[in-house]
This record gives sequence, C-alpha cells and structure tokens, in this order.
Amino acid sequence: MSQLQKPLKFDEDGEFLKTFLVDNDIALIRVDFILSLAASDQLLPRRQDVPEECQLSGPAIKTYEFSTDKRCDWVKHGDSRGWKDDWKLTPRSQMTSRLFVVSHPWHTAEHPDPKGSRLKELGKKLEKLHADSQDFVFIDWASLYQTDPLHEDYNYKKKGGGLPEGHRALRNSEQESKVKNAIEGMDRVLASGISHVVVFQTIHDVGEVQGLTVNKRPWSERGWCQWELYIAASFGRLADPENAMSMPENILHPTEYRKKAPNYFINKSDAQPLIEMYTSCYYASQYPDYLRALRNATVEGHVDGIKGALSSLDYGVGLQLIAALLAAETVKPFAADIVHNFIGTHHDNRGYDSVMAALLSVKGDPVAVTALCQKLDAQASPKVAEVVLDTLSKVADKGCPIGVPGLLRVLESDYSPWVKQRTVLILTQLAAPGDEATVAGLLQLLAPKNEKEAAVVRQIPRPKGRSSEPQKVSTEDIAEVSMRSHAAEVLGEIADPDDKAVLAALALLRADIKQAAVSASATSGLHRLLKRSA
Repeated sequence: MSQLQKPLKFDEDGEFLKTFLVDNDIALIRVDFILSLAASDQLLPRRQDVPEECQLSGPAIKTYEFSTDKRCDWVKHGDSRGWKDDWKLTPRSQMTSRLFVVSHPWHTAEHPDPKGSRLKELGKKLEKLHADSQDFVFIDWASLYQTDPLHEDYNYKKKGGGLPEGHRALRNSEQESKVKNAIEGMDRVLASGISHVVVFQTIHDVGEVQGLTVNKRPWSERGWCQWELYIAASFGRLADPENAMSMPENILHPTEYRKKAPNYFINKSDAQPLIEMYTSCYYASQYPDYLRALRNATVEGHVDGIKGALSSLDYGVGLQLIAALLAAETVKPFAADIVHNFIGTHHDNRGYDSVMAALLSVKGDPVAVTALCQKLDAQASPKVAEVVLDTLSKVADKGCPIGVPGLLRVLESDYSPWVKQRTVLILTQLAAPGDEATVAGLLQLLAPKNEKEAAVVRQIPRPKGRSSEPQKVSTEDIAEVSMRSHAAEVLGEIADPDDKAVLAALALLRADIKQAAVSASATSGLHRLLKRSA
C-alpha cells in the first residue's frame, strides 16, 4: 500500500485535449441545456440526439479558450458606503469557458439515468460550482456516440445483432472507431489541465423498470468509477475536492489492483487498458522515491516502477527520471534501456524538445541511437523528425554504423527535402569510410527520379554577377539541390576513389552543381574524390 503524493501534471494549456476531442468527434454539452433538461424533468439524450445548437463539437472546439483554474474566485463585493456581507463570484472573461467532466455510475445497462435523478443532481452541482451558459460538460452518454437499447428494434441480449448497417439504434462503423479511440484515451480527458472533474458516488434507487437491466452494484465495486476518481485526483483535477468523494489514504499497489480490478468490470475487456493506465499513473505518483533511489545508486527493485512512471502522461516526471538515470554512472546500461522505452512509449509531439535534450548525455550510446532512428522509421511528424535529427547529430559518434540503416531509410521515405538534407549531414558523422550501404543509398538519392526533378537542379538561381536572369524556384527546390550537394560531399569523404559507378554519378552531378553554382562545399568534396582517383 502506498500514499498518493503531489498531483501530476498533463496538458496544462488544454491543446492536447482539444485536438483529442476533435479527432474523435466528441461533443461537449452546453451547461444551459443540462440545466433546462433537469428543470423540466426530461432525460439526458444520447450523443446522436443532442441538438446541434446545444453542443460544441468538431473544429469549433479549438476556437474556445478553456479555464485551467478549477477554483472559483470569490471576492466580497461592496459599495461606496463600505463592504456588504454578501459574497459573489468574480465575473470571468467572456472569452473563457470551463469544461466539467462528469464521472458517474450508470443505474441501468440500457440508460445511465432512466429516471432523470442523476441529471437533477448534476444540475444542482453545476449551479453550486457557478457554471453558466459559456461553460460545457463532458458526460459519456451525451458526449460519445451510443447505441439505443431502448429502441423497439434493438435486442439487448443480441447487442443489436441483425439490424442493418445505418439503423438509428446502432453506431455506424466510423462512430464505433471514434468511441473505441475515445475510451482508450479517457485518462487524457480526466487528467487535462482544463478538465474540472465532477464525481458522483451515490447509487439511486430506480426500482424495477420493465425492459431495463438495473445495476445495483455499490460504487466501491464499480471499476470505471473508481478508476476515474483515481486518475482525476492523481492529476489534481477534482472540481470540488472538499465535497467530492475523497481519495483513500492508501492506494492499491498495481499488483493488488491487477488482481482485484477485473472483478469490478461488467465488461471484462475494459479492465486491461485501465489497469495499464492505473499502473503508469501509480508509479508516476511515486517518482520522488525513485529519484532518491537513483541518487543513491540503489535502483534494484525499482526497475518496473521507473519504466511505469516513464509511460505516464506527465512528461515532467519522465524527464526528471531520465536526467537522474543519466547522471548515475553506475546504472548507465540500465539508463539506455529506459531511454529506449521512453522514446517508444510517447508517440505525440508534445514534450519532445525536452526529452531529446535529456538524451544528449548518452552520447554514442548505440541503444539510444537505435531508438532515435526507429522513431524516424515510424514516419514521425516533421516536428518530431527535426528534433530527433538534431539530437542524433549530437549523440552519434563518428563511425557509429548502428544508426546508418535507419537514416538511409529516411532518405528513401516521403520526408521533405529539408528533413533529408539534415539526414545527409548526420550521415557524415555516422558513416565510416568505404561503407557500401551508405554509398549505395547516397547514389540512389543523387539520381534524378524523373525529368522534372532533373530540370529543377538546373533552375536554381545563379550567384549575382552572372549574365543570365535567375528563375523563380521554391524553397523546397533549393532544399532538394542543397541536399544533393551535401550527399555529394559525403560521398567525397567516404567513397572508394576507384568505384566507377560513384565517379560516373559524381561527374554528372558536378556538371549540374557547376551550372547551378549552389554549393562550394559539395564541389570541393567532389574535387577531393576525383583528385584521389586520378
């Protein structure tokens, strides 16, 4: 058993969550719509039935600014005669909204709130939190696409089986995919710096309703509910922690949680991904203990914990642990494995600059170099590719051939000329003289793929003082020729001067470079090679 330490941090500006909501077509429900339903004794509709004007979805989400402060800013209002005894909420900026994320136990399998009692409870809570018309709510039934088990054509036991594609009681294939992605990323919804999580623990008595499967399990046996509270509390996102269900003083160790959690899920397939997210969050919350262990060079027994913490949403935890790992000389081999694990775990762009900066002290480590090249192999985004290449240029030692195959694959990929140009430059650090694979890859890069590309080489503006007028070319065209020039320079350093194929290719390229006059360094590299072969 272990105590929860200080809150973790994730997505403090909310940009990651906003992108996640848009990508998975998740709807945010307007607070005034929630309040009007509660006041008129209506039921909360499923996602497909929420009126367009009562929700915020799609790219419009990114145009909103959401408040990151979950606390209400209270001040005592007065007038010219002195302070009054009434307290009012300070008006927030008209451009700022709050996002309330609702965690609640479902009352029946077919509808979370068939009597509307939870909706009334939510309405009162929102009023207490001084939510207004510019605020929004995420609540699973109305925010994610749902099936409609109450539809007369739907057979709950068969999960709607037999109904045609597109039936209004079902989700279509695209909606199924969106919901699956959303569920797998629910920790991001609960942990984001713009989320204000409202937790309900009470189980309402809805009686026996014909056609509905009542869930009478207590909150303490609800896997999703406990997990949601744990994630929200771990990241300090509870909207009113003094009234919300308090976190237990002692948190289950992941080993214990792994044993008990499956018993708390009706849908057993939900358990495994939530166990993994719980585990990483748990270990991340214990990271001060791991830092102390690393400083004392006593990492035995903490390996699983450190790896688990590195896979959590909190990049700051990972960076601190990596820095401590790399500073501990006695665990350097272990550090390389950890770094590899960290790079492989995080696939989005955020935080990569800092991550790569931490890697600089594993200079020449083959595991780190391999991990970086694998990130490029996976077709990283241009931003990530740029940072990875920049780091590679600093951590790779001369004649470190382990990274060459990955870099050569970059040259064969659809990356931009700018990325390929950086890649060629790094090859000068990694490739050893006479490396046949590198020579072959560069020769392939130098060969124009088509007539248009060949023409581009001859269209680069000549230096001032030339008689001909320069033609207009794009920056990518310039990068293309510059990349080819650098490739020639590398060949000039590593190629065998007796290789006829190399000499033939360089002789043709030299004519193009001479005509375009774009790279004195490439020309000098060619001269060196040709001179050696004479």
